[in-house]
Amino acid sequence: MNAVTNERKVCDVKNQDIPFIMKQLERFRNSSGRKMTAMKRPVISKRPTIQGIWQPDLDFPEFKVSDRT
Repeated sequence: MNAVTNERKVCDVKNQDIPFIMKQLERFRNSSGRKMTAMKRPVISKRPTIQGIWQPDLDFPEFKVSDRT
């Protein structure tokens, strides 16, 4: 049951292999129920993001969790 549109989605998985069934379940889980809309042009914001640009080689300081009892 989709929470947004309140509709049920049906998919026939009879006689299908397990990877296909898992892929279908992931698709249902990840779908929002809204119609897909194509973007006409790139979205450009006048305000840059507060967080900054993400970089894959970003280093985080070491973080330790300790229990104080």
